[in-house]
Amino acid sequence: MKWRKRTLSNLSLLRPAIFSGIKNRFSTKEIYTYSGMALIAVNPFERVPIYGLDSMKQYADKSREEAAPHVYGIAEECYRAMLRGSNQSVIVSGESGAGKTQSTRYIMQYLASVDSLSGLEHTGSVLRSNETNEAVLASNPILESFGNAKTTRNDNSSRFGKFVQLYFSDSSNSCITGAKIKTYLLERSRLIFQASSERNYHIFYQLCSALEAKQKEKLGLTRWEDFEYLNQGNAGVVRTINDTTEFADLQEAMVKIGITQEIQSNIFKICSALLHLGNAKILPGETIDGNLDTETSVLSPKDPSLLKFCELVGTDPVLLVKWITNIQKDINREKIVKPLKLDSALIARDSVAKVIYMKLFDWLVDVINKNLAREYSPSQNFIGVLDIYGFEHFDINSFEQFCINYANEKLQQEFTRHVFRLEQEEYVSEGIAWNKIQFNDNQPCIDLIENRVGILSMLDDNSKANGTDQQFVGAMNNELAANGCFRKARFGADTFCVQHYALEVQYTAAGFIEKNRDTVSHELKEVLAASSDDFFKTVMEGLLAGAEAVPEVSSTPASKRRSTLAKTNTLGSMFKRDLESLMVTLRQTEGHYIRCIKPNAEKVAFKFDGPMVLGQLKACGVLETIRISNAGYPNKMTYEEFAEKFGLLLNEAEKRRAASPRDLCTMIIEFVLKDSLLYQFGENKVFFKSGQIAFFEDRRKDRLDALKMLVFRSGRAFLTRCKFLKTKRAAQTLQMVVRTYLAQKHLRLLVERKAATLQADARARAAVLIQTYWRGHRNRQAFLEKSRIICVLQKVIRSRAAVKRLRTLKTEAKDVGNMKLELATLRTQVAAISTEKKASEAVWFAKCASLESELQVLVAKVRDMEGSRAARDPNDERLTQSHSQNKEELKTILERLEMKEEELTELQAQLE
Repeated sequence: MKWRKRTLSNLSLLRPAIFSGIKNRFSTKEIYTYSGMALIAVNPFERVPIYGLDSMKQYADKSREEAAPHVYGIAEECYRAMLRGSNQSVIVSGESGAGKTQSTRYIMQYLASVDSLSGLEHTGSVLRSNETNEAVLASNPILESFGNAKTTRNDNSSRFGKFVQLYFSDSSNSCITGAKIKTYLLERSRLIFQASSERNYHIFYQLCSALEAKQKEKLGLTRWEDFEYLNQGNAGVVRTINDTTEFADLQEAMVKIGITQEIQSNIFKICSALLHLGNAKILPGETIDGNLDTETSVLSPKDPSLLKFCELVGTDPVLLVKWITNIQKDINREKIVKPLKLDSALIARDSVAKVIYMKLFDWLVDVINKNLAREYSPSQNFIGVLDIYGFEHFDINSFEQFCINYANEKLQQEFTRHVFRLEQEEYVSEGIAWNKIQFNDNQPCIDLIENRVGILSMLDDNSKANGTDQQFVGAMNNELAANGCFRKARFGADTFCVQHYALEVQYTAAGFIEKNRDTVSHELKEVLAASSDDFFKTVMEGLLAGAEAVPEVSSTPASKRRSTLAKTNTLGSMFKRDLESLMVTLRQTEGHYIRCIKPNAEKVAFKFDGPMVLGQLKACGVLETIRISNAGYPNKMTYEEFAEKFGLLLNEAEKRRAASPRDLCTMIIEFVLKDSLLYQFGENKVFFKSGQIAFFEDRRKDRLDALKMLVFRSGRAFLTRCKFLKTKRAAQTLQMVVRTYLAQKHLRLLVERKAATLQADARARAAVLIQTYWRGHRNRQAFLEKSRIICVLQKVIRSRAAVKRLRTLKTEAKDVGNMKLELATLRTQVAAISTEKKASEAVWFAKCASLESELQVLVAKVRDMEGSRAARDPNDERLTQSHSQNKEELKTILERLEMKEEELTELQAQLE
């Protein structure tokens, strides 16, 4: 059943059962599984298509039981609980390479989009909300570039812990109004040393590969192989990482956060300076006779790398060299400068690099927090996302692993007590009888670490007294031998063992004292603080402020005796304070847990290493929490939920007898379960032993199957009757249609016979009328067509004449002198023509008068001849001959008249 597959809470405590449950889901590419209140996320080492906006919408407004296990389901659960008025927290843990960073990213993406998934966002606040969401998500690429690195187990391992608080508005459709980020224990030693196949922080390789050539030349950057701080692991190029693309993402994210291009250049300048500082060569000193002096060290002020470092950060190279190779001590109120050995000088140089990078990282976090402050107030509800390192156990475990495992001890205790407390408190509030549940409390191990006579306290004592790592281990062997969680190592004077909740870990104390101090001499701090670079001074602000003030929680003699030491700003004491502050914050929230599991060490997609997975399940406390839950009544439901889900196990008559949901639940449970020890009734819920809900699910499935058969049977009968009634109605309709058709056919015959004569006459008249109209239409169309042709012809002729005239005018206009001469000639001709015209007009008028008179005479003669012809015999030949002669004369006169008209026309043309 799907319900069984999604959770481990009902599995047997046998390891094979848990192993099989997770493995079966993982083999079907289901990477998420619920285990009580925790979500187990197995890293697939491959992109799976279960993320994005479409997947987010499947979890909006849904409870855990309504959708498949997913990190979005945890985020939705937090969001809905936050809307009810309580602060929430999500603790993401797991070993390096288990997928913590990616899970954190998916949670933040969901919370940044959750207000828009329901489609109820208000237009007025959409823009501000989107800007805030983008700024929150933009913090991830920045922190990953400066805080993540490649390790042997993970190509993008977070080398710090972070707690992101996302604040939401108070409206019913809350959206992110701001955020705040707190970081923990950045791995400073990685800056100066990387093991084989490991890298320094991503930012340095991004600068070497993606920065513009002009800017690289200005900063003195070349290949990553040329820098001591980058080439130790010989892993500058990683197959799964594109430094060029990620550097572009980093720059885009910085702009969204509000870091301008100028400030970005200053940040890259400091990072470049650190690489040059690592290349500064410190050599053993020499005696007067030229032999090596192991008690002194030498660093040339003219070292090219040192000079480049000083140029980029604006410090004095002479003073820097002086205080890297020397130390000043106060002895009897006198300041004495003492040379440092080569090892101590290298430590001093590296300490300068570490403190600069740490201050730069803290400055970036402060800038991000200022930009994310936006519109939120501390009184608003928040959802905190804790991305913390998981339990670590390597061949060589140093100070960083000790602090990480210490943090996991605290978180595991909080997780176990949270589960235990919720179980016990619910039993008490519901008023059920229960036996006290026993669980493995890791308080002794925590006391070993943080008690007044504990590991951290003794580490601070030796750090203050300038003790050695061997002295520190010796003190622990003497003072802590009686503690059951501490064991002296069999071999080595600088190793010790601690029994953690997951397993026993052997630590190598070499470097513990120096890493815990992690201090830079006051003189070096002054050199850095005196920088001439304004941005560098801003980043290093507070460097000379000294140790942070630590409030005293009591005034007992013992506390006063340790007050001075408590105020020592050691890395261990700072981490302890930050961890205690984190625990206080987490206890004020409702916790949700995501346990990330790394399925294999080779990072092969969907490969499942059983023993490795079981070891992580034990280390992250999954087995213990399942055991705690199963020791009591792990399955519980409210009476309303149980009655609604399993009410179908009773018939309707039995249901009507129940006065309340509790009565109905009682009837159902007593009908199904015969053993009263398997369940208990509380005030508002019914509690079951492990596996009973699955039994009810089976009975419910059987009942549903039976009801399905009944529904199918009834459905088939209903469909058959519906088919019969439909066939009957179809037959009746068909009969009606046929009868109607026959009646209409008979009526049409009668009408056709009656109207045949009328139709013939009408057709004849219509034919004549149509012919009439057609002829008229055809003639009109012919006339219109001829008119159109004539118009077109006229248009063409006029156009050609105009074009010809235009060409003539253009030709004549070419010679202005000729035109002027012609103009003068024309004026002379016009004058002559005008004179001739006047004379010609008189002659013409005289001729016209003469011709008119002659014409009138001829017309009169013709009329007389026609009249006499009509009166006489038409057969008279003389008359016919005379008439012909008159016609010839008339024709001659008309021709002369036409000639005169032509002459007159030519004369007019000339005049014009």
